[in-house]
Amino acid sequence: LIPELENTMCVDMHRIFAMGHSGGGSYSGVLGCMRPDIRAFAASGAVIYFDKAMCVGKAAAWITIGVDEAVPERIDYRDFFRTYAGCAETSKSVTPSGCVVYDCPDPKRPIEFCSHVGGHEWPDYGSQATVDFFAQF
Repeated sequence: LIPELENTMCVDMHRIFAMGHSGGGSYSGVLGCMRPDIRAFAASGAVIYFDKAMCVGKAAAWITIGVDEAVPERIDYRDFFRTYAGCAETSKSVTPSGCVVYDCPDPKRPIEFCSHVGGHEWPDYGSQATVDFFAQF
């Protein structure tokens, strides 16, 4: 898809993003992991269904998990991308409320996590938060 778009449209190859919820969020992580051309991704309610050893991408990530769905598989997803980027467990609070950005060695590859009220749903603030997250690139 990317080569076709690049040949038919004006595409900034340094600003390709992926975003999704549930299976789409999991797939956004697949893209961020398996493709070196994904600059950043946003995922909600996601789990890992890729071979972590195959990761070649260096995408920044915005990840959200509802407090009622914070099961080990979803926490593992968040923690994989945090550690894959070399980030510490320490973080600082950012807006919106409930969000943190981890202390990462590469400022061009931030990993942000937002905990939201509820379960397996896209949070009310999610769309604007991802627009703001992607805008920094």
